[in-house]
Amino acid sequence: MEISGEAALPVAPGRVRSALRDPALLARLVDAPALTPFGPGRWRGTVVVGAPPLAQRHAVLLRLAGADDDLAFELVEEGRSDGLSIAGRCRLEEVRRGATRLRYDVRARLGGVAGLLGGGAIRRLLDDFFTTLAKELSG
Repeated sequence: MEISGEAALPVAPGRVRSALRDPALLARLVDAPALTPFGPGRWRGTVVVGAPPLAQRHAVLLRLAGADDDLAFELVEEGRSDGLSIAGRCRLEEVRRGATRLRYDVRARLGGVAGLLGGGAIRRLLDDFFTTLAKELSG
């Protein structure tokens, strides 16, 4: 599944880039109790996908690359080829002083029980991610 969209963020692009490299914030954004760094721009953790009773825990690897206004990201289920996989790019654009438009293009796949939920689960993950990011940055 491919999904494109955008999010309005109430801070400058530099602050968005810094926030997306903060492991504590990233853990909150991907609904993980914690993320453990294991290299530059790389973290391990466990995420929960779906709502009870269909919620599933996934051991994942998160990777971010890029230093400018084009940031690549990948969240994949560790050790499984049929599980959770989200990869894409986001571009940051300052729309006015202190405000950023983040545009994203994502390729996503959910396996297992969560995969039965289809695109709605992936769309909700992305919406939750960017809603939480905007709240964190504005607070």
